[in-house]
Amino acid sequence: VGDFADGLFHGYGVFSSSASGNYRGNYVAGEMEGVGELVYADGSRYEGEFKANQPHGKGKLIYVDGTYYVGDFVKNRPHGKGQWFFADKSTYSGDVVNGALTGKGELIRDGSKYVGEFVNGKMQGKGVFTDTQGNSYSGEFANDAFTGEGTYSGTDGDVFIGQFNNWALNGEGMQTDKKCNYRDWE
Repeated sequence: VGDFADGLFHGYGVFSSSASGNYRGNYVAGEMEGVGELVYADGSRYEGEFKANQPHGKGKLIYVDGTYYVGDFVKNRPHGKGQWFFADKSTYSGDVVNGALTGKGELIRDGSKYVGEFVNGKMQGKGVFTDTQGNSYSGEFANDAFTGEGTYSGTDGDVFIGQFNNWALNGEGMQTDKKCNYRDWE
């Protein structure tokens, strides 16, 4: 249902298909183009800009579980700058590449916060992690854990500077406590 030109959807229209879902929005020469809304067969929904029959530009993708993404889309995928709001109440704001948290961003999960680099949805590279008690680690991350050179600062005043592996002290480093006592560790 909608406007036609030369036998093709052109202008505003509504299209429904059990296989691909329901679309309501603008068409240009028979293709979804401009602003519209697509409700997929699985119940998830995209609202935003379309180009060449797919989400492209600014938009919002809402999944059935309540997770949603707001930001840039390129050729049907979240890509560019955006924000994820996950069903578990965690949030991410930053770079997205082909739907994955990749580049620089901020992740808040279970009261903890990480600001830094991501690769394929994992903390990877340089960043700062602060837990729910206010303890923090600044340094290198690999596979979602502090791994490499870094500084851990506890709310009790203890500071550890050195090598870490999978969230734990590992290798050489030094410790200073709240009384300014210093010691090396291996």
